[in-house]
Amino acid sequence: MLGWPEVRFRLATRGSTLAKIQAQLVADALARRYPEHEFTLTPLTTHGDRHPSMRLSESPREGVFVKDLEQALLDGRAELAVHSAKDLPTLPTPRLTLAAFLPREDARDVLIAQPPGTLARLPPG
Repeated sequence: MLGWPEVRFRLATRGSTLAKIQAQLVADALARRYPEHEFTLTPLTTHGDRHPSMRLSESPREGVFVKDLEQALLDGRAELAVHSAKDLPTLPTPRLTLAAFLPREDARDVLIAQPPGTLARLPPG
């Protein structure tokens, strides 16, 4: 314990179910380490969420799933942001820092399908 006064930290995250689950894992880890503080999720809709049919290869900008989270940090709507590293832009955003990563989970997930099995042929859900 650092003896800081109680502070409420807003964690910006995408509004998808997976993003909120991942962000809650971070909020829970922070709450265990800093029980004197409050950590709440602030779900946001990103450019990529607003344009679901857009091909990433044709996007006019990089970071379509993260730029809105970064902007929330820069304009004071959130103190922290949680996001999947796979979607981060290649170059870091000035004035922001990648501060922490959770331990990696099991990387052995795999999909095995008979030809011509593809992810596109799977039913929704």
